[in-house]
Amino acid sequence: MKNKLMKRLLVLSTTISIILSNSNPVKAAQCYKNWYLTSNCFNCDDSAYNASQADSCPAKHPRQNGIKLCTSHLSSMSSTASYYKRGFSDYNCLAYALGKNDVQSWTWPSTWGDGPSLSTFKNWISAKGYRYTTNASQATGKNIIYVYVNNNKVVHFARKYTLDGQSVSGAATISKWGACSLYKTTNVNPYNSGSGYGTMQLICYK
Repeated sequence: MKNKLMKRLLVLSTTISIILSNSNPVKAAQCYKNWYLTSNCFNCDDSAYNASQADSCPAKHPRQNGIKLCTSHLSSMSSTASYYKRGFSDYNCLAYALGKNDVQSWTWPSTWGDGPSLSTFKNWISAKGYRYTTNASQATGKNIIYVYVNNNKVVHFARKYTLDGQSVSGAATISKWGACSLYKTTNVNPYNSGSGYGTMQLICYK
């Protein structure tokens, strides 16, 4: 029983801290096992976690199902968000926003540190063929990305449509939360001030 409890304890805190604080996403990507360290939360659904797949840095990380947050952690992020799909741990919000959810597709340039400036990101996304605007009516096409800024750094990304370009009923955005699941929100500025995800300040499209 004690061993089972210890295994259960070796799961969520770093993932939760990645999401609930303004943490460094590069460090989060460096070592998969760190996403599942000690937490006092027994309500977040980590049942899909496979301890036998845990690896050591800096090797590439085996694919795991994303964690489904409990009601308490979800509401601390946003009062308008709800669970959409499980997703996987080896891609992040930027990868998903760009349409990548395959194995080992975590995307975060090393030069960005804990988040690029908005001007740095604009240059980066322009090189990928996207245009950008602050006027939602100008954003056309099925690849529409919402860009979130916190403390003058770009920290989070969301999509308007699913990867196949379809809308989801009642969803204004769909995004991947760190090593957790995919979540949808009912508006484009859904995050609480303490979430670390900031406010939507740019829309990219192509």
